[in-house]
Amino acid sequence: MALARRPGRAKPGLAPILGLLTVLAAGLLASPLRAGFEEGWEAYQRGDFAAALAEWKQLAEAGDARAQFNLGVLFDQGKGVSLNHVSAVHWWRKSAERGFASAQHNLANSLIAGDGVAQDYGAAIEWLEQASSSGLARSKYTLGKMYAHGLGVEVDYVQAVRWIVEAAEAGNDAAQYNAAKMYRDGNGVAQDYATAVKWYRRAAEAGYAKAQAGLGQRYAG
Repeated sequence: MALARRPGRAKPGLAPILGLLTVLAAGLLASPLRAGFEEGWEAYQRGDFAAALAEWKQLAEAGDARAQFNLGVLFDQGKGVSLNHVSAVHWWRKSAERGFASAQHNLANSLIAGDGVAQDYGAAIEWLEQASSSGLARSKYTLGKMYAHGLGVEVDYVQAVRWIVEAAEAGNDAAQYNAAKMYRDGNGVAQDYATAVKWYRRAAEAGYAKAQAGLGQRYAG
């Protein structure tokens, strides 16, 4: 599970929704926040998870959404702290409520699985929609699968195709593979073998093994 990385690597689409600080506050506080986050990241990279925990916990308690997300990951993985999915969900929820898309996605996955929180497909859909609106491809893909299987929503293949194709266009290889199958079978979209092959090829070129097999079958057929 990926951590939130250095501030300079944040996805541009997330910046408007983080809402961590006003412009003025950012000018006053960015340096200590950045320094603490960087120190936590460097500690994590060298395997000193306890030090990373100490840095990020202080920032998380002060309301830093990236640190809250990373703290959730540490609890989820049991790094620097005892594994505790309830605590992971606690911190992901705080980060999600501040608009951090990766936290929204992880919280949704926890709600789908009932891991550290009661299973709630409807709430998961709401968080996935928020993360998807920020452009998070893996959330779009998961949202598409929810529509395809009727989890928290009525089965709707048209919506499933919409979200899965959006994720595929954003480069998600699993979504590319599933888009290929939907075009191949005509689920929620007009059957189109040429488009199916296009998505099989895109996923296969990304190294997705099932797509490589599917592409081979298309040519063999």
